Amino acid sequence: MKKRKRETGSREIEARARREFAKTLVALAATPIVTSSLIPGEARAQTPQPADAVSSASDAMTQVVRARYGKYLKEDQVAEIRRSVERAIRNGDRLKQVKLENGDEPAFAFSADFE
Repeated sequence: MKKRKRETGSREIEARARREFAKTLVALAATPIVTSSLIPGEARAQTPQPADAVSSASDAMTQVVRARYGKYLKEDQVAEIRRSVERAIRNGDRLKQVKLENGDEPAFAFSADFE
């Protein structure tokens, strides 16, 4: 069986970038667990995330984007992505605050097409 040569050059850089990406994903995945475990259930549903929690989550997600696509993006584009991520997190928090009953369904109008 042949031994593999040690990774050098671009492969080593890619492997390091993958490790950093994986670390960022782990940190990003752990953020909601840590913040939600500190707040009791009822209070969690009614309390929006503090600005620093939204900021840290958006920073982590922006780092993921920067790790994967940084060489293709300008700084102003990265800043716009960060704002978009923060907006999505805040919108998600607002949606979580809406209490749904068991019988709630999406509002849609059904119309049959006869052709």
